[in-house]
Amino acid sequence: MSRLRPKIAVICAYNPANAGMYSVDLAASAYLSGRDCDFDLFVAHFRCDRAARIANRLRLYRLTRPQTTAHGMRYRLYFDPAQLSEYSHVVFWGDFTNNPVYGDRDFTNWDRRYTYSRSRPAAMARWKTLYALTGGKPAARVVSAGQNFQNDYHAYGQDFGDVFASLGAHFDHILPRDPHSLTNLSGMLGADAHARVEQGIDCAFLLGSDAAPADTGTFCYHFARSGFEDVDGLVRAVQAATGLRPVHLAEWFRLPDATADAAFTRMRQEMLGARFVLTDTYHVCVNALTLGVPTYCVGRAAAGQVGTLGDFKKKVLFDMMGAQAFHFAHDPETTEAAFFDHVTQAIGAGTHLAADVFGPVRDTVRQRTADFRARLDAILFD
Repeated sequence: MSRLRPKIAVICAYNPANAGMYSVDLAASAYLSGRDCDFDLFVAHFRCDRAARIANRLRLYRLTRPQTTAHGMRYRLYFDPAQLSEYSHVVFWGDFTNNPVYGDRDFTNWDRRYTYSRSRPAAMARWKTLYALTGGKPAARVVSAGQNFQNDYHAYGQDFGDVFASLGAHFDHILPRDPHSLTNLSGMLGADAHARVEQGIDCAFLLGSDAAPADTGTFCYHFARSGFEDVDGLVRAVQAATGLRPVHLAEWFRLPDATADAAFTRMRQEMLGARFVLTDTYHVCVNALTLGVPTYCVGRAAAGQVGTLGDFKKKVLFDMMGAQAFHFAHDPETTEAAFFDHVTQAIGAGTHLAADVFGPVRDTVRQRTADFRARLDAILFD
């Protein structure tokens, strides 16, 4: 008997013009386009004007079933798990969307802003239905791939027991994106959960590149997450220490919708031609690591993940890839100036050794990516 062609629903996170999140969705499209399957991308929120928000309040999307093109990719609106019943596989793809802290913060904010829900409790209830599947399993196989589950849920002050019970009962495979998430989630689900929990990585690592690096005598930089005051001074100091020309990835959080692919491709090409990348932004790190470019990450010292934008996830990423020497965490007892001096000296001293020193990191990234791809292939296509 011949195997039926898989039909896959890919549930993505809402993207407010963020190139990192674009790379996650683009990786889904690139990965699945190369396989023998049909697939559709879904997202639970569309950017919309006042008229559309009134239509959302009236729930007209249930009748019109809208679609949108954002950043060059077409998405269907996800508003009811019943929509997914026609698919053989449902994959919640990347980011934090199955994480209840994301539901309580990010999702509820977007849901009320675009008037899908009128209150925070109503929005959280909708998140539980859509992303934790508390109403039941919508397809033959349900997968969570590359998600972050690093938060300390016991310390959060809410009982998410129904969420983790549903994740454990209604998901078949969960592949968290880092070892800390793997351990943390496994403890929350318990040993009797139906879901098989295995190590994954961030989905954006699947967005490879065949382009050859070309040394342009530059380094790329982008800062937007950790709240450092004098990043311009750090860039100037690194430029003086290395003799390299700085290139700002200026559109990383301002990805133009009409020309997103061109802007993103250009920034990736700039990274590929750089000696190294210097950043405080998680998905800049992921994309640079994917390209095999030495990547220096700075951030605040953090003992755990706070919300979805905290610095802890960057430490975990660099630990996971054996790249601890390329990660710098600012201790609050140290002045920013002294911290930046330390970072500058380390980069200046390592510039000419970066290719050799970074080699093991590059190998680890490639191996973890290959393992993740192979596991997804087995889950979705075997």
